[in-house]
Amino acid sequence: MSDITWDLNDLEQGPRFRGAVDGMTDEWIFGWVIEAASPRTPVEVEIYLYDQAVLRAVCDINRNDIGALVGMPVTAGFSAPLRDVAPKAAEAVLTRLKADGPGEVRIADILRIEVLGTSMSLPISAHVGSITREALYKALAPRPSKFPGGKGGRQRLLDGLLAPEMSHEPPAVGVIAYYTTVFAPDGERGGLRGSGAADWADVAAAQPLFPGHGQPNLPADLGFYDLRIDQVQSDQVALARRYGVSGFCYEIHRVEDQILGVLPVDRHVAMDLDLDFCLSWVVEGSPDGLAQEQRRGHADDTDFIHALIPYFRAKRYLTIDGAPLLQVEGLEKLRHPAATVERWRQILQDEGFPGLHLCLVEGPDAPNPQAYGCDSSCQDPRRDTRCPTINARIPDLASGFTGAIRDYADLLRQELSETPAAHLRFRTALPGWDQTCQRGLQGNLYTGASPAGFETWMSHLVGEARGHLPEGARLVFVRSWNDWPQGAYLEPDRRHGHEALQAIRAAVSPRNLALAPLRPVAEGAADPLVETRRYVESLIRANAVLSDLIAQGPVGLHAYEASGFVPIPDVMLRIERLTGQKFEIETVNGRRPPADAALPVPLWQGVTLSGWFLIDDVARGEAMIALRNLDMGGERYLASVPARQARDDVVALLGLGPRAQGCGFHLRGRLQGVPPGRYEVEILIPGEVGPRRALAINTDLTLILG
Repeated sequence: MSDITWDLNDLEQGPRFRGAVDGMTDEWIFGWVIEAASPRTPVEVEIYLYDQAVLRAVCDINRNDIGALVGMPVTAGFSAPLRDVAPKAAEAVLTRLKADGPGEVRIADILRIEVLGTSMSLPISAHVGSITREALYKALAPRPSKFPGGKGGRQRLLDGLLAPEMSHEPPAVGVIAYYTTVFAPDGERGGLRGSGAADWADVAAAQPLFPGHGQPNLPADLGFYDLRIDQVQSDQVALARRYGVSGFCYEIHRVEDQILGVLPVDRHVAMDLDLDFCLSWVVEGSPDGLAQEQRRGHADDTDFIHALIPYFRAKRYLTIDGAPLLQVEGLEKLRHPAATVERWRQILQDEGFPGLHLCLVEGPDAPNPQAYGCDSSCQDPRRDTRCPTINARIPDLASGFTGAIRDYADLLRQELSETPAAHLRFRTALPGWDQTCQRGLQGNLYTGASPAGFETWMSHLVGEARGHLPEGARLVFVRSWNDWPQGAYLEPDRRHGHEALQAIRAAVSPRNLALAPLRPVAEGAADPLVETRRYVESLIRANAVLSDLIAQGPVGLHAYEASGFVPIPDVMLRIERLTGQKFEIETVNGRRPPADAALPVPLWQGVTLSGWFLIDDVARGEAMIALRNLDMGGERYLASVPARQARDDVVALLGLGPRAQGCGFHLRGRLQGVPPGRYEVEILIPGEVGPRRALAINTDLTLILG
């Protein structure tokens, strides 16, 4: 915790920036900064050792202590790893350390951190003491080149692969697996799934209903476990962490006045298991359950959210911008969904949280989270019926079968072609889906599911999350960790072993697996080449799946279609500005932009814009987005909008006719070649008033690119 010596009441009269250096170790330098006038805007700092500029860092880490002081969530913290110091700067510092000799040195005497572009130096917190020169020397020593003379081609290649700029991993993406609680005796479940619930006996007794039908699915490593045993969940968490699953989403239910399914949640908190988690409330969908939820009043909803608050306070509970993440499946079944959501938010704010991040699990009756005041939505591919049924193509199908059989390849092709949503939306992958264990001849299933296809799907979703979702909310969900009764599980089975889990690891950390054999191996550690071989083999299989999909039909891959921004000199395009037009930029990189503040966007991330506009209440078919540089004489960078979108909601809201129908747009733009700086966002309609001329709408949105 930093030493905060200023008061909130002095914020308006105080300096422009406030912050402190919290500490320095032989690996990291960390602290915090906010800008008084715009506390939500991340600040960039420059770090000096012995007056040598060694690092830059962006204050993009959530700091609840600072947020509590200023009364809003802020990303004020920074941490800079000493391993990222450039070789030339490291050499200069090492020369000074060598000259000074061994012993301790006060951190305040050697460290200076300035807000970039200003002369303000951050104060060193009082608790920050000394560091040994030997420790600092050891931290920086690997950075300078160890081969000042000539190098062979192989050595240069190795150095290049392991250089900081090449070894930098892309933004981290969290993989959250849904966790079901069906594997305990009925007395422990409290009738959670009803008398017809499938359990281990049903899983083992499942029968194939046609040639090639992969039943039964039998567990391997963990066996037919009982969730009442603590060690089972510990082993599950260890297995999940090993393969890159970063969290569990526990499904809970409310029956009468009881919350069911919390046995593993309580154990997760009590045992302090080393894995993040969140909750997903499944609103009961039976007619009786529906009637019960609609009879509930304010008191029931208030009691329910209060019962969840102890879980929200757990240190491993997932948050987005400091707000606990709660999913709800079947929110539309509540008596007053929007009012309930608003009431929950207020309760959490009264309890000291910055709010509640409510995520709507999408369904046919609840596709739009904004209709209920939710912050985001989460896809549920189990409910997707857009893929055609292929029952007629299945030979020797069991007599009396009435379920729907669909092709996993069709689902995969559809998912790879899905366009990013205009709101914050989390994608979900299915390693498989087969209800015949639970429902017999009435069960629905996807045939042809494979670990290679699942890896193709996961790699796509992880890539989309890195490029499209905002920092702090890059999550991909998987259904499920252990839903054996419905054929949707990541746990090892006797047919494919660990291949589904290996697909997760390959999707989230492909570069680490590829470079593993080039890195030093600790004594006694396993040969990294084994894992790399597995990764290469899985990559070959996944590429074969993708090639087959493309050969069978078009795969849009819309999530990867990106327009490049190109510079357009003023002499090439004359701009005529419009006023009084109707428009709205609804999301920037998945989030609603701030009303009166510039929005920082990393250049590597690119920019995704969604919204709508009208010219004299008419939709225009051709449009471009312009970034106008406010720091360099108004130079513009243009990107084309690849497709327009129908917006029935806008047309109905404004009471307009059919000529306004196609007013929506969605653009994903690459920012390579766009220099850092402040940019005003414009909507351009080229050629509307003549060649080399364009109409422009200023959106009042400013981006800080860097």
